[in-house]
Amino acid sequence: MTDDDASRRPARRKASSSVPAGLVLDATVAQRDVAVGLAVAAGETVALFGPNGAGKSTVLDVVAGLLRPSAGGVTLGGRALGAAPPHERQVALLAQEPLLFPHLDEPMAALDVAVAPALRQTLRTVLADRTVLLVTHDALDALLLADRVVVLDHGRVVEEGPTRDVLARPRSAFAAQVAGLNLVAGTWEDDAVRHPSLDVRGLCAAAPARGTEVVAVFSPSAVAVFPQAPAGSPRNSFEATVTDVEPLGDRVRVRTVVGEQAVAAEVTPGAAAELDLVPGARVHLLVKAVEVAVHPTGP
Repeated sequence: MTDDDASRRPARRKASSSVPAGLVLDATVAQRDVAVGLAVAAGETVALFGPNGAGKSTVLDVVAGLLRPSAGGVTLGGRALGAAPPHERQVALLAQEPLLFPHLDEPMAALDVAVAPALRQTLRTVLADRTVLLVTHDALDALLLADRVVVLDHGRVVEEGPTRDVLARPRSAFAAQVAGLNLVAGTWEDDAVRHPSLDVRGLCAAAPARGTEVVAVFSPSAVAVFPQAPAGSPRNSFEATVTDVEPLGDRVRVRTVVGEQAVAAEVTPGAAAELDLVPGARVHLLVKAVEVAVHPTGP
């Protein structure tokens, strides 16, 4: 990492002092470029999101005492854990690598569809009144099990909040991916979210100041696909290249790129066949501005 990279990287976010005594992590692991501040209130379940390499395993290892931070530390119930060994921390770590089935990546990955909901309900009962930091990539797990979500990326907290708020109005690319939404990050210029590859117009609660970092969020179901540019002057119309076509029950997810920005759409199987949607096909995407929500990326 260069000095310029370090100067652009946000500093470690301090854990909130207003959170009741539970689990508080405020630590740096310099050798892994992870610097995280987060808190889990007593009796609360917090889901930890993030792409591979974001620092999730590092956070769990520090909390469990398997990895000593280069700065900062962990408190549990108001007690500083310091250099306490794992067996004295009153922390249980359930790793994602089960010993019986080492090929499973997630606890519910190989379960029958009828069994998974029952297991989630059991987990809700088991986790009640416990202080839990839960790593998951599943939006349904987060919605059913977690009170709040913390999103990590490149070793830093980039987003946090109540689970339903984060998944309904994501401000980070990974949270949008988990929620199944499109997200375009840019700056607010001329009443639009300006990205190097496209400008997106949408609705915002209050117009941000010019130059503010913002995101435009919209559902794939709000994206219409045309073989040629539609008539008139729609506010959000983009020329795109199809990269992948994925059947999803009675719908088809069409993944495209507009310049360097990924945009997903959903169409019916009939429309996919009629439009001859195959990788490499050139299409035009239309998104109504009323279907796009614009949020500042800051708190």
